[in-house]
Amino acid sequence: MTDSNKRGKDMTRSIQLGLAICLTLATSAHALTVAELMSVKNITEARISPDGATVAFGVAAVDSSGRAWDADVWTVDVAGGAARRITHDDAWDDTPRWAPDGSGRLAFVSDREGANQVFMVALPDPEPRQLTDTPNGVTAFAWSPDASRLAFLTPGGQSEAARRRAENGADVHIEDEATPPSRIHIVDVATGTDRELPPIDAADVTTLDWSPDGTRLAVTVQDQKGTIGFFYGSDIAVVDVTSGAMKTRVAREGIDFNPRWSPDGKSLAFLSHGGVKDWIGSCFVCVVAVDGDAPPRNVSPGFDERDYGAEYLWSPDSKNIYLVAPQGVTRQIFAIDAESGQSSRLSAGTAVFGGVSVSADGSRMAFQRTTMEEPAEIFVSVPQPFAPVQLTHLNDAIATTKLGRGEIVRWKSFDGLEIEGILVTPAGRRKQRPLVTVIHGGPSTPCMAAFSPQIGAPGWPQADLVAHTFVERDYAVFFPNFRGSSGYGRDFMRANMGDWGGGDFKDVMTGIDMLVERGVANPKQLAIVGWSYGGTLTSFAITQTPRFAAAVVGAGVTDHLSQYGTTDIPPLIETYMGGTPWKVADTYRRCSSVTHAADVITPTLLCYGENDARVPPSQGREFYRILKRREVPAELVVYPRSGHFVFEPALEADFQARMLAWVDRWIEREN
Repeated sequence: MTDSNKRGKDMTRSIQLGLAICLTLATSAHALTVAELMSVKNITEARISPDGATVAFGVAAVDSSGRAWDADVWTVDVAGGAARRITHDDAWDDTPRWAPDGSGRLAFVSDREGANQVFMVALPDPEPRQLTDTPNGVTAFAWSPDASRLAFLTPGGQSEAARRRAENGADVHIEDEATPPSRIHIVDVATGTDRELPPIDAADVTTLDWSPDGTRLAVTVQDQKGTIGFFYGSDIAVVDVTSGAMKTRVAREGIDFNPRWSPDGKSLAFLSHGGVKDWIGSCFVCVVAVDGDAPPRNVSPGFDERDYGAEYLWSPDSKNIYLVAPQGVTRQIFAIDAESGQSSRLSAGTAVFGGVSVSADGSRMAFQRTTMEEPAEIFVSVPQPFAPVQLTHLNDAIATTKLGRGEIVRWKSFDGLEIEGILVTPAGRRKQRPLVTVIHGGPSTPCMAAFSPQIGAPGWPQADLVAHTFVERDYAVFFPNFRGSSGYGRDFMRANMGDWGGGDFKDVMTGIDMLVERGVANPKQLAIVGWSYGGTLTSFAITQTPRFAAAVVGAGVTDHLSQYGTTDIPPLIETYMGGTPWKVADTYRRCSSVTHAADVITPTLLCYGENDARVPPSQGREFYRILKRREVPAELVVYPRSGHFVFEPALEADFQARMLAWVDRWIEREN
């Protein structure tokens, strides 16, 4: 889900294997182990100080026990030198934000006292001071322009009716029961005085941003519509920080969210469906005048992608909007003229960028950068001409390991549509090898030319060890961006609607055929794995062909009819299937793996999170029972304390080990 930076349409197309991204191996290099990957430090964002001298960022890593994650705030000087760890406790400390007045104060969110609260350090003194103390925790915060106050959001918490039930021992759960709306608070940084603004009836505020004069907040307002209405509508409003009075500025169909005030105070930029009610609609950057009633303008019409996590920010002179957007298998940084909508690409190459921030005078830009061989690190550059300089070296140890050779590959699918993907092979002589095909999730979230190809943006390699660990075992690993993936325009992204397991499955298989023809893949040693939609398409693929010797289904939907009644996002299923189950039941059945399971022969490992509200483990159990009844080798693993993704380090390591062992076993190879 990403911005127009990634989505530029000027990528040179080629039908050849291209853009080889090779790692020069030192003679002392050794094979990368799962333990080394689990020790990678994950950089979460890059926040440059107002004077452009220092970058603050978060670092998450497995703690010393190996059983939990720990996150801390770090800084690094733009002039050079080693990065410095600012927080040292066992808590989760992240979201660093500099005080706008240039005083060197740095606020961040921490769970060291239980619920998330905002703390502050006044560098160079690293001792934190707690700024908020709210029982339900903090979900978002922002400094006032003069750095004297913080605005923050806190959930409304339990309803009075639910509290009374719990007190009487009847702590039942009522589906879609309304909860008190979230609250906006203003806290005085010097005195700690906390003032709550009046709540907005039956609606939650989900984001906030200060006006340059410090008198108002631009906010996202979302009605509480329960599971069915979730995400279908949100509006942009302006709140007076003294009275709490709210004025809605943008109210229309679809979602409008994450407003940001222009530095000159005249305009609001925000992300939007463009007035269309569509779960998988394109997400644009729009601009609207703060005052008056002029309609919003779409300033990024060329970036027609579903990118709800889009990164964007104003330039200090209010003339441009910087946007990070997908462009095929990369994410790039663009500048968009706020008046004309004309865009220019600032970054270059095949790296994946993210976490962009700009100094107060606009002269320096800080960001994360990752490649297929390099975990994310912090870089800086002038906006133009773009010339990245690396500041951090937290993961240099990876350079001493044998990593694979990554390539961007393209091929023609069954209907002539060009498809793109990533191939990672062991460095050295090209030869025919066992092939593991990795299916991405979403289904619109593409694989990217990053150290964590499935995660895409600079992210968590521990959750995406497939390429590196299989390559270490002399496998080739293939990441196809089949139809339905974002990064290739609206039409491509919507090309699998009503057709899950149709054209996208054929895209995958024609890609595998291309690799077999080129002598990369051994046709008798094929495996397929995936998580979320990747698990969904994996389970479907093995009902359509006996070619795979092994399959790993992670959090995959196998029965769309039962999924509709148990998932937390039924509107997404409706959108992709083309209607509700009672109207288009045949489509739900046709796209379901259980419908076609009579001919499955592929040994299958199924892995699910115990508390997954998106794809409940019952989806895996349905398919598992069919396989067992048919005497197909199968194993169902349910991970405790886990939702749609498995985050506990020990459980992540368990999943990776099981996946590797399962594929090795059925590919009939020695470990």
